Amino acid sequence: MTTCSHCGGPLAGAGLAGRPRPGRDPAAYCCYGCLSLGEHAAPAVPGWKLDGLSMRLAAALLVAGQSMTFGLALNLHDDVPADVRWVVQNLILGATAVVFALLGGPLVRAAWGELRRGRVTLDALFVVTAAGATAASLQAHLTGRGAIYFEVVSILLVVYTLGKVVTARARAAALAGATAWAGQLAAARVVDRAGRAHTIPVAEVLPGDEVDVARRHVPRRGDRGRHGPAGRSAVAGGGGGA
Repeated sequence: MTTCSHCGGPLAGAGLAGRPRPGRDPAAYCCYGCLSLGEHAAPAVPGWKLDGLSMRLAAALLVAGQSMTFGLALNLHDDVPADVRWVVQNLILGATAVVFALLGGPLVRAAWGELRRGRVTLDALFVVTAAGATAASLQAHLTGRGAIYFEVVSILLVVYTLGKVVTARARAAALAGATAWAGQLAAARVVDRAGRAHTIPVAEVLPGDEVDVARRHVPRRGDRGRHGPAGRSAVAGGGGGA
């Protein structure tokens, strides 16, 4: 089974392809969040917890917040001179371009990869919406008529990317916990005839072997939820339980 290069989860189809890098196998990711984390991850440095994507998000949030402030000031005051309004709108447009340069690459690649496979995802719809809002705002900016939404596009891109990244990190943590728990269930303590216990893989346990059961609930006939002390149980054949 092919798994995600970041979180280790199963891939639906070929997944989202990462950028080709010399000397490394091509990476494949399950979602836009894992693609962003995998492509922008920086090498681990002791005492430094910010990776490449975190710094990109912080910079994009700062730029988007400033553009939102200037955009709000223009919308609240109608007495702003036309030449000042034009300059400020150009600055907001430039800030939007900066935010897109910081965060837009993985989103566009993810949307394009899914469209090439004939699938319309939320990433593609978000790209279309952002492109439409930017085009309408650019037309209003050039003609001087209509509303401008440059700063809204920046804020939405930051929020959308942050949500995807948080989801991808939570999924990676959940899969890591499940994998670690599954590893603990892969071995069993079997007691030999001399009463000595030794650990073997669960697949090697045979019917009739005596298994040392740790402190846990062992279901038995007539058991109504008691949690007894550690004990031993013989493995029955024919699909029977302990």
